[in-house]
Amino acid sequence: MGTAPAGTAPVAAVTGSKWVPPVLQGNRKAWYGLGGGVVAAAVALTLVIVDPFAKETIPQGWEVRPEAEIVKSSVALPKDYVRTGFPDKGYVQFDDPSGVFTLFVTHKAKGSASTQSSDSVQVGTMEEETKKLTDYFKDTSNSQTYDLKFTTGNPGSHDGLEAREITVDYSPKSDGKGIRQLRRIQVVIDKDASALWKFEVWMPAAGDGRKNGDRLFEQANKYWQIKGK
Repeated sequence: MGTAPAGTAPVAAVTGSKWVPPVLQGNRKAWYGLGGGVVAAAVALTLVIVDPFAKETIPQGWEVRPEAEIVKSSVALPKDYVRTGFPDKGYVQFDDPSGVFTLFVTHKAKGSASTQSSDSVQVGTMEEETKKLTDYFKDTSNSQTYDLKFTTGNPGSHDGLEAREITVDYSPKSDGKGIRQLRRIQVVIDKDASALWKFEVWMPAAGDGRKNGDRLFEQANKYWQIKGK
């Protein structure tokens, strides 16, 4: 699921022909009298602050949730999201305390027991797996939705593995108000088609809820790391 992250350090103002690190501006004693060690340390500090290749950190107020046992991955999201794990079904769920957003991570491996039947899991090609997903939503016996609209993204990658995003825009059958909902789902398949992951966020289909849901998806997906691939 780019622009520069919020909080990127602004470019320091330059005056005259020589650039002076901000920590030394207006401090002649530090610049001239304390020797090269202070100057070198100040320059090093400035380079750390503005280094474009520095390792990124998760947003403030977020935390990393290790989920290797159930979904062979770790996910970063707001600290107050409530987790529910479903080991027998192969997924973990994180609910926004306000009840607006839900994030899911699902994992299945070829040959393991299927959550839908007694048959073992089979992982197909990306085209086959995305078709299974859209067929699932179209099947009224499985889906509590109607007036479905699908958008399939271009082929991409996540953690070096084949990935594709599917967006499902729908109205819940149980919702008499007709408030449309949206699910952004990224499907990821291992290199030898031995395992599959789904990263999914449920959100309102329009308005601020959509904007905030898209932001949640993009940020959380950015820090979602698949283990043992």
